[in-house]
Amino acid sequence: MICLCEELSLSYCGLDGKIAILEDKHTVLKNFGLNDGSWLNLWNIDCRLLTMFYQSLDAHYDWFIVVYDYEKFCSDREIKEAIIWHEIGHITYPAGKNIICTDT
Repeated sequence: MICLCEELSLSYCGLDGKIAILEDKHTVLKNFGLNDGSWLNLWNIDCRLLTMFYQSLDAHYDWFIVVYDYEKFCSDREIKEAIIWHEIGHITYPAGKNIICTDT
């Protein structure tokens, strides 16, 4: 199930647009090649790092950040902010399938 968790305005970083943070466990697991969340515990993967950034087709938002577990994502303010800034960086340096670019 997709859950709209938070809205961010990009005006504070000098950009136009709006980002929505969504929680969608199934999509995140699928895109990272995992069949279920038990692999996160087995391999000691910090689910806060499992994020994706998409350009939106929704008229209300310009981009989406999709996270695995929003509550865990928000558990450390500095890590959350660093991940958000990382994802915002993909506006300037988009990451695409089969593209290897050290700037991205």
